[in-house]
Formats: sequence, structure tokens, C-alpha cells
Amino acid sequence: MTTYLIRSILCLVVLLLVYLLFLEKEKMHRFNRWYLLGSIVFACIVPLISFKIQSESLPILSDNYFDIIPLNSAGVSTTQAAAQKAIAAPVDYTIPALLSIYGLVTFILLVRFGRNIYLLLSSAAKNKVIMYQGARLVLLKEKIASHSFLNNIFISEEDYSDHAIEEELITHELTHVREKHSLDVIFIELLQTIFWFNPLFIFYKKAIQLNHEYLADDAVIKTYENVPAYQYLLLDKASCKNKTYLTSNFNFSVTKKRLVMMTRKNDRQIIFIKKICMIPLLTAVIYTFSTREIIAQEKKEPIKTVAPGNQKKETSVGPVLIPGILPVTSQTGVPGEMLKEFNDIVDRTVIVTSPAQQNRGKVSFKGSEKDREKLVSIYKQMNNEQRNAVKILVVKKGPMPQKITPTDEQFEKWKNSSNYGVWIDGKKVLNEELNKYKASDFSGYNASNLNYTQKMKEDVMRRFNLKTMYKVQLTLTTNDDYNKRAVKHAAEPEFVFVYINRHDNKYTWLQQIN
Repeated sequence: MTTYLIRSILCLVVLLLVYLLFLEKEKMHRFNRWYLLGSIVFACIVPLISFKIQSESLPILSDNYFDIIPLNSAGVSTTQAAAQKAIAAPVDYTIPALLSIYGLVTFILLVRFGRNIYLLLSSAAKNKVIMYQGARLVLLKEKIASHSFLNNIFISEEDYSDHAIEEELITHELTHVREKHSLDVIFIELLQTIFWFNPLFIFYKKAIQLNHEYLADDAVIKTYENVPAYQYLLLDKASCKNKTYLTSNFNFSVTKKRLVMMTRKNDRQIIFIKKICMIPLLTAVIYTFSTREIIAQEKKEPIKTVAPGNQKKETSVGPVLIPGILPVTSQTGVPGEMLKEFNDIVDRTVIVTSPAQQNRGKVSFKGSEKDREKLVSIYKQMNNEQRNAVKILVVKKGPMPQKITPTDEQFEKWKNSSNYGVWIDGKKVLNEELNKYKASDFSGYNASNLNYTQKMKEDVMRRFNLKTMYKVQLTLTTNDDYNKRAVKHAAEPEFVFVYINRHDNKYTWLQQIN
């Protein structure tokens, strides 16, 4: 919600500045009316717009991305310190207090808003009314300046009886009634009441009401074609004041702007150019203040061209199990020619695609079973120094993990997106996706408590388009995926390879060779 409000407010600022700097002084009042109203609606909608951008597949965040605190089967931290910290954490009353203040102020303003509408409508109902050109002339006992609201034009009964109300003023108010300017004011006033903490609506209301006066002034000038006489009339009536802020009338402190606008010349070319420029402007606003959702896209591996006689059968390998790395049994190691043969086979059969992000790429093994057997045989005879110099580890395939079905209680807890980030079969999903499953649909799960910095939090929320950051990373394996893995595991060779990317004599990352 905070992000939405910030983007919406910034969008309102940009659109209002554009209006004040480039549009307000031009005689394009009908366009400006819809620009101002549209800007408000636009600023409310744009932050909700989400563009899907295809990117490479987003993997599960590696365990070393966060500080991991293991969880027990009940989903609770196994460290006593973490448990004590959770118990001792004080209750934060800040949000409830702020919501209470917001609710109280909003209620008071809504009551005030409703009261003003009631006073106007009741005044129109209990006073004498005369129908005039589709509008209702409401004759009031008190001496007031003429003003309008909805279909009502409020005028002094005494002035009406004495024929002291100029026709220009009636035409002015009829324009407000016919073009339904009151609806614009009600709309902005209601928004200002609900979003009272946003001062921008005050400026939008002033701009909208001033534009209404421009429109009504234009109607009078087109009808009577006497600008000086109308200007003198406005100056004469400017001293009268109304008590109701929802009505259209002549009592703005910006009378000078209205007088200047009446004498301004139309430049059709400039107006046309400014209207056209709104298209790229609104496009830029949408791009800037909308959200972008990254959608995983399968990254295709570049095809390696080999001679027809040298084509090798692609062999799949099992999961990385670093604990299964072969023990060192030789201090002397292998002779130089065998080490060279090992490196030549690796260079020929292990292919690394262009790195997708920094130093990480996709690795594949394109060798034959004979190549695999030779690599395993030489690796077994290497000493520590030689193993630290080559590009791959040889790992003995471990057993297939046993099935672990979560309890119904655990499963229900995992639906809380503020606590759990959920992956199903290696794909990041919304927590609501769990509603399509039941606990017995899964054969395995792993939950890890996460400690992260603010930068790491922002990175993860941006990558997965999250509104809130989860505390526990949860990976689930469905029954179907588990069964597929079991079949694949049984068919895989006894030994698998792990690629090592070394930098500055350090292991920067390890990756299963597929």
C-alpha cells in the first residue's frame, strides 16, 4: 500500500506540474477539464498496471544468499536465542494507532461533506423555485451573490423581483448547470475527504474550479460579445462572498486570472502541438510509475557444432551431493599426461553457456559413457593439489531422499505470505496457489529461516514482484515431481560431476553438470 500511495502521489505531482506549466494559460478549457479529471483517475490506476517482462528462468535463491537458521518439523527455529527473541518481541501499536487517527479524521470530514450537501439541497427544497431554461432558479431571502449547485441556481429573491440580476450572470450560472460542473467538484471534494493526508487534491480542486469559471466566461462572451462590459461586471460583483465551498460562483481570489484569460488570443498550432505532446508524456508516466513483473523464460542453450563422426550421446546426471565427493587416497597423484588427458576431456565435453548473471552460467556435459568412466577413473587417483586445480568434482550419487509429507497444520501455516515464500517443484508461486493442493499432495519439503539485509530484501522483492518480504524460504516437492525424480535417479550413473568456477583461487560457485 505504501508503494502504491507513493507512486500515485508522484504521478499526481508530475501531471499537475505539466498542467500548470504548459496547459493552464492556453484557451483549451474543455481539454483542460478532462485532463485534470483524467489525471486524478490516471494517477490512481497507473501504479496498479503491471507489465510482464520475459527473462531467463528465475532459480530458487541459493542457501548462501541468506543467513540460514534451520527449522524443526513444526516450523520453529531450533536455536534458543531465536525463540527467546520471538517471545520477548514487544507488540507494535503504531499501525493500529495510525489507522484509528485516519478513521477518525476521515469520519469527521465525511460528516462535514455530507452536511454541506444537505444544506444546499434542503435550501433548494424549501425556498421558492422558478424553472428557467431547464434549470431551477432558487429564490433566497438573504442578499447573496448568485451561485449554482447541480441543477439549481441560487439567487436573491429581492434582486430577482427588482430585475437587478444581469443576464450575463444568469448565462454564466446556466453554463455551470448545463455542463454539470458540480459533479467535478463533488468528485474532487470526496477524494479530498478520503485522502485528506494528500495536499495535492487541494491544488487540483482550485485548478478544476478555476477552469470551470473559464468555461462559463467563454459562454458569456460568445453570447454577448462584449468583453469590457463583462469584465466591469465581474469587478463589481467580486466583493460578494458565498459561505458554501461546493458551489460555483464569482467569488474567487483569482478574478485577475479570469480577466486576463478573456483577452488572450488563441494559437491553434501551439494548442495542437501541446495536445499531441500529451501522448508521449502519458506513455512515459505509465512506464515510470507502473510495475514490471519478471516472467521466467526458458533459456536455450547454444548449439555446439561437432563433426558427424565425433557426435557424443548426451548423458544426464544426478543431483549434486557434495558430501558424496570421493575421498583422496593418493598423496603422489596422477602423472602429468593423465592430468592433461583429464583436462582435455573436460574441455571437450563440459560446455558453459554465456553467463546469465555476473559469473553464473548454465553447464552441460556432452561426453560419452567412455568419457565419463575415464574422468571418474583419473579423478579417483588424484591428490588434493591436483583436485584443487581441475574444473570439476566427481561425486558419488547419494540415495534418493525419503518421502516427507507435511501435516495439515504445517500446510495451513505456509499459506501466510508474510511468513513464507513458497516454491513448488522449483518454481516460485504465490501462497494462494497452495489452496489448489492438500498436504498429502507433497512428498517433500524444506523450510529455512532467513536473515537478510535491506538490500537483499529489496533485491528479492524486485525479482519476484513481492509486496511484502517473507521470513522463511519453503521448497515443496509434489508427488508427481518426486516420482519423476525417483525414476530419473534410478537410471542415472553411479558418479556425477559438479562444475567449479574459480576466481582468485576461491570457489565462487558450484553447479551440477546437466
